[in-house]
Amino acid sequence: MLTKVIRQLNRLQWPQHFSFKKAKVISPKTACLKIDSKELSIIGMNEMASQKELIFNKIEKCEDVIQLNKILDHWISLYRLAEIPLTWMLQSKDYRLLIIDDLLVEPYELQSAIQLKIKSLIDFPIEDALIDSFPIPLKKADISQKKIMVAVSRISYIQSMLDQLQKSTLQVSTITIPELGLKNISALYENDENSNLLIYLTEGESHLLITAQKTLYLSRKLEINQALFEPNFENTDTGIHEFNQFILEIQRSLDYYQSEWRKSTISQIVFASTWPNSQKIMEKLSAQLNIPVKSIIFDDFFIINENLSLTEQ
Repeated sequence: MLTKVIRQLNRLQWPQHFSFKKAKVISPKTACLKIDSKELSIIGMNEMASQKELIFNKIEKCEDVIQLNKILDHWISLYRLAEIPLTWMLQSKDYRLLIIDDLLVEPYELQSAIQLKIKSLIDFPIEDALIDSFPIPLKKADISQKKIMVAVSRISYIQSMLDQLQKSTLQVSTITIPELGLKNISALYENDENSNLLIYLTEGESHLLITAQKTLYLSRKLEINQALFEPNFENTDTGIHEFNQFILEIQRSLDYYQSEWRKSTISQIVFASTWPNSQKIMEKLSAQLNIPVKSIIFDDFFIINENLSLTEQ
């Protein structure tokens, strides 16, 4: 999860070299920053309005540290970011999300127990691991099957990026991961006790999540072939094959979810994609799975005073 990273660092007594301090900024506004190898993006929200309002949204090409600093300096000045607490959203390459058996230890022993459990599952020294965890809802009321989800990143990477951001006046207070942001979006569309399936497709990374009553039950990263995003994918052998594979992966996830948790059926699919053929994929999804598919429309929940491209949404 990696949220409230400073709270975690203080509570879990991380090594002294990880010394970034939580920003003490109180503001009705919040911002979220995403950094990847080619782009830098940021959004800002006014949380105090009767309906949350999008107050800025920007995406810039960014391929090196010089560009990063230049863009951040501009945004800090333009949006007065020094006065706004900032969430940094990691990208898939920045962390791993693991599911392990629950560790029946006292809370103060949990961190050490997780370190021992995942030591062989990561490809860097455990001393360099920044870990956060949260429970997965119990399967079939069988406590012996209780699981936890563990997010792990490298302290050295997190520290180097925080050092870079701290050179500016950005007030980084929280680190999060895409799965939790998507879980919150899915929860917006829950209107009964049934479950939601959310599918998010982009060129860089694609996700499938299942939520119920604002709780994350299942999260998977999907590998999607470019052929699925072609305008007329349904008219080519490769496109048809990739769509059938896509449906198969969804069906496997649904079968696993319903067999493990015996939850009520999926009431709807919440869908988002940065690709122009989204509507076609949605229609075929609904027909194949016999489940209503709803496109994410942020105007339903936020005040947005500008037209947003698919990528910006």
